[in-house]
Amino acid sequence: MGPGRFTPLGIALFALPLYGGPVLAGLSHGSPATFPAFVAAFLFYIVATRKLPLKSPQDGLALFFMALVQCVLVAACMGLGLALSRLTGPLAIPLPVPVLLTVGASLWGAWRYCNASEIDATLDQALKAIESPGTFLNASDDALTDEIAALLDPVEALPATPDALRDIEETCAAHPAPIDLADALLQRTDHSDAYLLLALRLYARPEVASGLLSTADIGDLLDEAADVATPNIARAALELETRFPGYFSDETRAELAKVAE
Repeated sequence: MGPGRFTPLGIALFALPLYGGPVLAGLSHGSPATFPAFVAAFLFYIVATRKLPLKSPQDGLALFFMALVQCVLVAACMGLGLALSRLTGPLAIPLPVPVLLTVGASLWGAWRYCNASEIDATLDQALKAIESPGTFLNASDDALTDEIAALLDPVEALPATPDALRDIEETCAAHPAPIDLADALLQRTDHSDAYLLLALRLYARPEVASGLLSTADIGDLLDEAADVATPNIARAALELETRFPGYFSDETRAELAKVAE
């Protein structure tokens, strides 16, 4: 199954060509004229994915400093390539190849990660949580409250079907801390398919999805579901991915759809 965009392999498939372009330019002792092209490609990706506003002089100043950062990154990558060329000798790479590699990765990344601005919102919510200690429970097994443990312990013995889990799902969703329950489930998904199915269904519910501090665990949960891929789990994974789109590749989504039939 193909890598999702937030898996390590999925990120590497985008990042390697993006940063590899200026490294290759340094390795081939390419023209310094390629430098602004790399900076423009880096900056385009940042602006496109972060959806930066450009409505005031302050916004323009922020963009200027961001462009300076991209200049430093490009210089570092080209410098790395130059340093490596001392070991390998200059490589005979046509001048347009590194530029096209980075520009293509920038355009692809701008489309693939078009919702990266959600990361900023996630950080803002996390800061609010830190400012209000005690609002959120520690989701690790060691810190589970007796109440959460009492709710989740019986799930392991249940069949991994929506009907068998419907009552506990409704109970978890109606709990004053449904996100904590969902997070606690993440510690148990490898214990049984029932825990995995319940986690998929619970994270897809508006009560949980709308209040998540971070979507970082969604990718791991969906990857685990893709590996198990029973019909019920495949259907739940596809439903969850419609709420958090872009995690599955087209190939993985098609394979799960066949399993879910």
